[in-house]
Amino acid sequence: MGVATPQAFRAAPLLAAYAAAAEAGFDGTDTAATFTEFAPAGHEVRAVPSGPGNLKVTFAEDLQVADRLLGRAGSSAAR
Repeated sequence: MGVATPQAFRAAPLLAAYAAAAEAGFDGTDTAATFTEFAPAGHEVRAVPSGPGNLKVTFAEDLQVADRLLGRAGSSAAR
């Protein structure tokens, strides 16, 4: 079993967590670690089931994969 991104957060609580982490000198391994430690009350990190279609777009080539998954073969070539 593995953990994959993408991760999604609401902007205001995420920015508050980052500010608190910076003030504390916290150097987390990723956004989820920072949010887990410093999110405002009532916010938490949750894992949700997913599959291979949960694609993280990091490189230009990933857009072509995303287009295929969305049934839009060839559309990213025009970008």
